[in-house]
Formats: sequence, structure tokens, C-alpha cells
Amino acid sequence: MNLLYSMAEVMMNRLRWLHLSDIHFKGNEQYETKRMRDNLINELKKLSSEKRFDFIFITGDLAYKGLGYDKALEKFIQEILSSTGALDDLFIIPGNHDLKRSQQRTFSIEGLRKDGVKFENDTIETLDKGFVQFKKFYRKVKNEEWNCIYKIINKGKVNIILLNTALTA
Repeated sequence: MNLLYSMAEVMMNRLRWLHLSDIHFKGNEQYETKRMRDNLINELKKLSSEKRFDFIFITGDLAYKGLGYDKALEKFIQEILSSTGALDDLFIIPGNHDLKRSQQRTFSIEGLRKDGVKFENDTIETLDKGFVQFKKFYRKVKNEEWNCIYKIINKGKVNIILLNTALTA
């Protein structure tokens, strides 16, 4: 009896999460891409009707080749949230397509790859400038600021670490 109770307790405490990556959203998409995204929303509604997702993770490359973020992408993210019911449990991190590249950024990264070089505040600020558009989008969607290097979030028994691995892309 104890074993059954423990197994039932474990079953009830399972996390249910959704992980999306490499959306590469661009506004003028082909019919097939639009249809695929619509089907995704419909499937998420079905899956969420059975049981709510605890967390949703979108891990990089929201934008297509750094072309930026528009209302259509914001609407798509909102559709994901409303179809899953996980409005407060969305976690987004940028990818290498979510930044604007520059010559100064390239030189900074090349310098960091040399032995013994440490990240200094001005170098981090230079690398951080590439994420201006991502940060604006993040603020719109999450209504909070993005810490460009990492963020640790405690959600009860779960710690979530968001790490910007694209910082040196």
C-alpha cells in the first residue's frame, strides 16, 4: 500500500513542459509555414485540454536571421500561451539569430577567444548591444527586463536557469 501511494504521489508531481526552439519567424511566410503553425496551436489546445503545461520554454532563434520581431510573432507567442494556459510560466532565451551582428562584436569575440582574456564589463556591454531588439520583444511579451547573460528562477521545487549561450555568437 505504501508503494502504491508513493507511486501515485510521484505521478501527481510530474512536471509537464513544452519546449519550442528555432521558430525563425518572418512576417511574409509561405502558406505551408502558416498552416504548420496553425496546426501546432490546434495540437497544443488538444494537449492542454488533457492537462495544463507547467512551463513553456522557447530557446532561441525566434527571429529569422536577426530580421527583428513584429506583431505577427508576438501574436503567435500569445496564441501559444492562450492555447496552453501557461500564461505566467513562459521562459524565453535568445539564440544566435536573435542578435544583430557588428564588426565591433566580431572583434570582441575574437579577443575573448585568446588565452587568459577575461570578460570585462565593457566587453559584456559591447556583446549585449546585439540583443537590443530581442530585449524590446521580451519586454513586450513578458513585461519584464531580460538579463543578457543568465537568470535563475525558483519555481517551487524547480530551479530554472536561463543561460544566453548566444552571447558570444
